[in-house]
Amino acid sequence: MKKVLLFSAVAIATFMMVGCKTAQVPNDYQAFLAYQQQMQKNEQTPQWETNQPKRQKREVDECITLATENSGSFRAYGEGKSFREGIAMENAEMDAVIRMVQQIQTAVEGARDRYRGSAAKNLSTADEERIQSHIRQFVVGTTGYRIIKTNLYDLSDGTVQCYVCIEQKINTDDMAKKLSNELSDDGVLGIEFNRDRFAASIKEDLEKYKAEQRANLQ
Repeated sequence: MKKVLLFSAVAIATFMMVGCKTAQVPNDYQAFLAYQQQMQKNEQTPQWETNQPKRQKREVDECITLATENSGSFRAYGEGKSFREGIAMENAEMDAVIRMVQQIQTAVEGARDRYRGSAAKNLSTADEERIQSHIRQFVVGTTGYRIIKTNLYDLSDGTVQCYVCIEQKINTDDMAKKLSNELSDDGVLGIEFNRDRFAASIKEDLEKYKAEQRANLQ
């Protein structure tokens, strides 16, 4: 009687073990084969490869590329967003003008630093603001600019993103000379300088800035 009970217990345990293993694999034979192949693939795949994050190359907008290219006239790009297309375009154009003014102002200040030894005064915050305002008026009014490229994107949140590239209507060499003459006549820099050398210095700094931008995009 004990032997019969022992045999029954072993049979039940064996049946339960087989049942558990069977439950872990699909009933369909084709699905079972696919399951085995997947398990083998996972075993053969190195751990570092399975942990590699997916990546996607980021595309640089054409307006940014155009703004950094070698060109006869000085360029700048701008970006703007809005739920309305027209406002997005206005914001992008305004941003481009601000960038252009800031880049030219940086070049002017760099040129001024080379003449600092003959400076009659140090620039105050009011002086810097006056120079920036002067350059902005020069960019917008004296030389003027044109939009050479506009790109629009519809974003998932319902807004419109706009990129623009603007360039001055005169070449960089003439722009630097005109600006040098105006700054000298108005005396906003508070220094005495050779106009031609000052213009050449402005142009050199602007070209150097463009070269740095191109390098950063590569």
